[in-house]
Amino acid sequence: MKLSLPQSPLPLGSRGENQARKLLKAKGYRFITQNFRCLIGEIDLVFQDGKQLVFVEVKTRTTDVRGHPEEAVTPHKIHKITQVGEYFLKTHPDLPHFARIDVVAIEGKILTHFQNITQ
Repeated sequence: MKLSLPQSPLPLGSRGENQARKLLKAKGYRFITQNFRCLIGEIDLVFQDGKQLVFVEVKTRTTDVRGHPEEAVTPHKIHKITQVGEYFLKTHPDLPHFARIDVVAIEGKILTHFQNITQ
């Protein structure tokens, strides 16, 4: 007999983004926006950490069958985030213009925050 747990009404990615948002707020980051979209692509979360903007990519996995979530942040994905980030900076002149890219990887109930992944 199979038992299944009730599904959350939110898709896995949205649940992961919400968990990541709570984690970063608990670290003292100031939340700016979620799911910033333009023609180039999307940034999952945007925060401010002191005088620096943080573009956050959130990757969520329920199992490690497809690898660890942070492994899905490829050079191509980083390039896209950089392009969208440049557009974000142009359209938000009131915010700091020094930025970095972070990743929050979620495996089951474990959240890992990788800061400044391009360094």
